[in-house]
Amino acid sequence: MKSSNSKIISLQALRAIAFLGIFLSHTNCFIQWPWLGVSTFFVLSGFLMMRTHGGEQQFTISFKNNIKFSIKKIKKIYILHIITMVLAIGLEVILKKQSIKAIVILLVKIILNITLLQTWIPKSNINVSLNGVAWYLSVTLFLYFMFPYISRFIKNKKLKSLFYLSIVILFIQVILCIPFIMLKIGPSVYTWFMYYFPVFRLGDFFIGCCLYKFYIDFDYPINKKFASIIEIVAILITLVIEFYFKQSYNNILLKAMQNMTTLFIPISCIWVFLFAMNRGIITLLCTNKILIYIGNLSSYMFLIHYVITQYTKFLLQNLNIVVDGWCKIILVLIQLFASILLSILYKKCKYYITYRSDKIREK
Repeated sequence: MKSSNSKIISLQALRAIAFLGIFLSHTNCFIQWPWLGVSTFFVLSGFLMMRTHGGEQQFTISFKNNIKFSIKKIKKIYILHIITMVLAIGLEVILKKQSIKAIVILLVKIILNITLLQTWIPKSNINVSLNGVAWYLSVTLFLYFMFPYISRFIKNKKLKSLFYLSIVILFIQVILCIPFIMLKIGPSVYTWFMYYFPVFRLGDFFIGCCLYKFYIDFDYPINKKFASIIEIVAILITLVIEFYFKQSYNNILLKAMQNMTTLFIPISCIWVFLFAMNRGIITLLCTNKILIYIGNLSSYMFLIHYVITQYTKFLLQNLNIVVDGWCKIILVLIQLFASILLSILYKKCKYYITYRSDKIREK
């Protein structure tokens, strides 16, 4: 049995890889893996929450206490959320004509983004409004609220039961998508339900929590060679899934399985587990200083990068500049470095303000 006290550094590298897949999609790069990246974040979140808080006995589960717990967890990144939201508001004001209706809608967006309730609204101009990626925080707030219930439920359950329950959850997700396809409900609402809706995303998080219990009890010897073979197979499976999503099917069940969440959950679990073990050649190569550094900054970069990409897109369109080939690669790198630098700046400012506040309290 493994210790739950030591930090798994290799998971920071995985966090960086997941972020890069999302970042590349927002820069419209030809290589990207956004859906897998998002699922990896949610699965990883459940895994690490169980690692950090799963053994705590002091959870007094109630609606009020769960809200306090979720707010406490989310406040680490909340100020940056507000800053990036304000920057996004500036862009929205520039881009849209400010009629009375537009101002009212903007105020609704601001209120919902401040309260992190935007993903409960099935409208794309609301749930991914302003700093669009903040929908992730909205979902995460709900997942943190649910965590004490999940932790208590998982604690005394056998691995076999949790495995079967995870399969059932994936199956239910697919079944729930079928009515949207049969009734030809608009893609905006369908995308909201299978991708942004907090209750649907509870599946990623719950299975991530279960995965940690499997990881902590996993005690079979795996050498570097065997681990490397498993990692190569995992890459092949990932590529097959990505290929599957690019195909068009008439069968309703196959279409339902093409929702942007379900099939990416088991793939995410495989990679979270492999990076946590960190025994194969691929995970060992990926666990380098650069990816670990980006992984440590990824929570800041996640919120910052989208504002940068949107402002970049706005400038290019207004200057009638078409970027292609090597110029596009250079532009993508500039946006990435800008995200890193601004994340470092925010982290240092946050540390300085916290340090000064502590000094003032001591006096």
